[in-house]
Amino acid sequence: MAAVGAALAHYRGPFAQGGGYLWADTVREHLGMKATDAALRLARQAEQVEASPRERDAVLTLLEHLGAIHPDHERLAQHAIRLYQACGRNDAARHTYTRLARHLSDLGLEPEPATQALNTPRTRQTR
Repeated sequence: MAAVGAALAHYRGPFAQGGGYLWADTVREHLGMKATDAALRLARQAEQVEASPRERDAVLTLLEHLGAIHPDHERLAQHAIRLYQACGRNDAARHTYTRLARHLSDLGLEPEPATQALNTPRTRQTR
């Protein structure tokens, strides 16, 4: 997990963005998919009960980094919201949702129902 996280920390965004090189389009898409897929795998691992707070924080840092590069990537935001909620950081979870919703709105879209459901207040069940 640490090695993948270290590698992802070097991902600075779309390869050769704005260079006008047609050959770079395929490479750009491939590298972007690899980075987000790796981050999503790490996020799924961090959502497991046995993940330490340090591991969750490291994954949240990566998700925030990639979320800034790809602000309309809904799966990244979903994992970040769930991890923030698991850490009790509900303000950060709401901020992540609001940022995603704003970016999607700029594209004429809205968050998926599954993402919207993550934004609903959680109530504790008592017995």
